[in-house]
Amino acid sequence: MDDYISYVEEQIEKWEKHSRLINEENNTISPFLLNKVLGEYQGINLMLISELQRVKKEYFEIQSEFQIWWDEKYLKAKAVLNPLDGPASKWASTKEIESYVRVNEKNEFLIWNKKLFDKEARVSFMRRLMEQWRKFDSILVTISNNMRSEMKALSIFDRSNKTIENVKSGKE
Repeated sequence: MDDYISYVEEQIEKWEKHSRLINEENNTISPFLLNKVLGEYQGINLMLISELQRVKKEYFEIQSEFQIWWDEKYLKAKAVLNPLDGPASKWASTKEIESYVRVNEKNEFLIWNKKLFDKEARVSFMRRLMEQWRKFDSILVTISNNMRSEMKALSIFDRSNKTIENVKSGKE
């Protein structure tokens, strides 16, 4: 669990700085910061997709390793519980064999369960992070539109398109 928590903290720290819009000195959103985040959006999106694929691959690999381990233990338990020379009516059911494996391989089974949970939780976390990043897109668009409206209302937008000489000479 500690590995998972460390992973989450590391990912949040890594990606949070790319979505920081508020200038901490004066609690405002500047056009510079907004443009910076807008400009970085697609690159961050691609990196998040890449990280999601990486953790999905790790999860698939650990699942495959577990399945091989489980099948091996299951077949051994089945051979013990259901000897071929015994009557089929007395054979243990699938559930009984699975329970037998979990009890007799308790320590190793718990280790595998923790590993599987960790990898599955990482995939789930990255999916949620991707969902939030996609929602952040609409927040950026809204803030950008609001900032444009404010600049137009203050005539800053029009002034920013004038030449410096016209503004200095008062010809605006």
